[in-house]
Amino acid sequence: MSAMRRLLVAVCFTLSAHAVLADADADATLEGLREKVHAVAAAVGIDADHVGGLMDLLRQSGADKLTAVAKTEDSATTRRALVEAIAPVVSSELDSAFASLDVHKIHQHFRLVRKLGSASHLYGIILEAPTAIFGVAVAGLVSLLGSTGVVLKLRNKKTEQDLSHGVGHPVEDALLHGLGAAWCLFALQYTQTHLLPHLPALPLFGKIDVIFLPPHAPTTMILLFASSGPAAVPKTVLLSHVVSAAAAWFVLNLVPEETFQYIDCPSLCSVLAMVTMTLTHFVHPPAAAYAFLVGKNNWTGLKPFFAPGFAGCVVLLIANMIYSYTIGAIASLMTRKVKRS
Repeated sequence: MSAMRRLLVAVCFTLSAHAVLADADADATLEGLREKVHAVAAAVGIDADHVGGLMDLLRQSGADKLTAVAKTEDSATTRRALVEAIAPVVSSELDSAFASLDVHKIHQHFRLVRKLGSASHLYGIILEAPTAIFGVAVAGLVSLLGSTGVVLKLRNKKTEQDLSHGVGHPVEDALLHGLGAAWCLFALQYTQTHLLPHLPALPLFGKIDVIFLPPHAPTTMILLFASSGPAAVPKTVLLSHVVSAAAAWFVLNLVPEETFQYIDCPSLCSVLAMVTMTLTHFVHPPAAAYAFLVGKNNWTGLKPFFAPGFAGCVVLLIANMIYSYTIGAIASLMTRKVKRS
């Protein structure tokens, strides 16, 4: 064995031994902390069943954080050290829990941190988890809707068509439609992140990776906040994106490149989409922005006819239908309760 190879083997052995010893030290420290953690958990009212979850979070926090907790002397200091130790781990866990809609894990982590720390600690942890921010924002909207009496006013609404015009108060209408918009965009993002990777490639269109684009945000606003207008008709929403994709395909494949000296390709795609939508009576303004993106990104072939534009709108329409049906069912239920009383 050459000297260089022996040196490499020695370095690898040293690193492996160091890692093993570090893990052993961390486990020993954690075992020594178990009694202290149990005492703190009992003092703040955490059930014995949840202490195991707290120990798992503490184990993931790292040896330096464990040492910091071990050096604490009184219960209050231990509580603060525990929150500081598990905060980064909880942020990551909450992010994955909200993404997978694991309600049990969300409740468990919220409960642990809220018992150990203060509201500011909990807010700080949430701010480090982007998906959790969205979840808490939706929960806050639900609470606000309940406190402003929107649900009580829904008892006078009998159909989904009635609900599309709101509940009669500008602030409450905005909050009600805002909650629906948040749900629709969440459904679109969740579909793109968690469902699309498992779908096989489609004939003619290939593998679909993206269905969420900036134009889908104004589409959501039209569906929720201007649902009585012609641009919110499902047929118009869907076919406008097909028409816009056709306009962009025409510009990308048939218009001479010399034309782009006078007007750039994305702008021409957008303008032609506007004209085509008007002629076909499928006018949906966000679809013009979709044509602009198709031209900007040079998306050729048949794929833009289906995704991201058309497919994303299908998800939005389904999510909006579920939301409208749910609100309508709540209104109908409350109406029956009022009549019985």
